[in-house]
Amino acid sequence: MPIFAVVHSVEVHQLLAILAMKQKIAALTLDACGGSFDRDLILFPIDQHIPATIFATKRWIIANPAAVSVIEAHPDLLEIEDHGANHVPALIGAGRRVYGILGEPDVAHLRQEVVEGVRAVESISGILPHWYRDATAEYIRRQ
Repeated sequence: MPIFAVVHSVEVHQLLAILAMKQKIAALTLDACGGSFDRDLILFPIDQHIPATIFATKRWIIANPAAVSVIEAHPDLLEIEDHGANHVPALIGAGRRVYGILGEPDVAHLRQEVVEGVRAVESISGILPHWYRDATAEYIRRQ
């Protein structure tokens, strides 16, 4: 299967599913867009044994090798997924913005944003990511 085959996009809200279970379940996701590594924020779910998914950009992965080492050391708790190469919204059209962030001019540029993020995640985890979450929380599931 090609690296980038969009089946459909999904906008996820606070309620993911209603389960017939006695205990409450939450999905903890963190975005690693740009900037530095907040060690306390990453160590909290590890210390508390809380599984978490980190959506990381290629830019963040390259800039934060210490964070990547922590994530790689805890594959049982921390999963890493694709947040793109440079934290660009999945919005196509010259000059279009969402939340003040400029989108991509065309499909080719959006594809490059996603695929470069996929390759960055695969390079550190050895696994192709299953999810892509753009800069504005639009998800795409790879099958």
